[in-house]
Formats: sequence, C-alpha cells, structure tokens
Amino acid sequence: MSNELHSGRQYIDPRLLALIDQSEKEESLDMRNLRSDDVVSLQTVNTLYVMKVLDPEKGTVMVSSNGSHISDVPRAGSVMGTTLTGTGTMVKLRTIILNLRR
Repeated sequence: MSNELHSGRQYIDPRLLALIDQSEKEESLDMRNLRSDDVVSLQTVNTLYVMKVLDPEKGTVMVSSNGSHISDVPRAGSVMGTTLTGTGTMVKLRTIILNLRR
C-alpha cells in the first residue's frame, strides 16, 4: 500500500503528513540496501563523515570524520536515521535523506 493511501493518514496532523510526503520524494540512502563492508561518505555543511558498514540491518558502522565530534580514527557507531522535524521526534529509521535540512 502506498504511503498516500495508508488508512492511518486521517489521524496524522497535516503538517506532519507534509513532512512525511516530502521525505518520500527526496533522494535517500536506506542502510538496509547496503552490504557489509560498503563505504559511505556523507558531507554535511561542516563535516565529512566516512562510514564503513558493519551490519546494514542494524545500521552499525565504523565511522570517522574531519569534524570535532568524531575523530579521524574510526570508531563504532550507528545510523539511527534522519530526523524529519529537526528535533528527533520523527525519524525515518536507517535512512539518510539527502539535502533535507531542518
């Protein structure tokens, strides 16, 4: 069933529906479509993250960056998903949505 025909849509705030619908149209990377040992480079405004996929289903990675929060030495991490609201209250799990900035 497509997202737009889902029976639960009538119970969701229209502003949230707009965010959900927008996220479905944006280019994205679903971690579950990757394989172990795939490498993903993700450039944000300030930081380049390099992630080696350990377990795509769980979103576990070894991650390094040129930023201040994660060092250039790879460390264990996980990709939880993309926050649609900017506050972490709505997250598209295991997915990185490109060019979505809140």
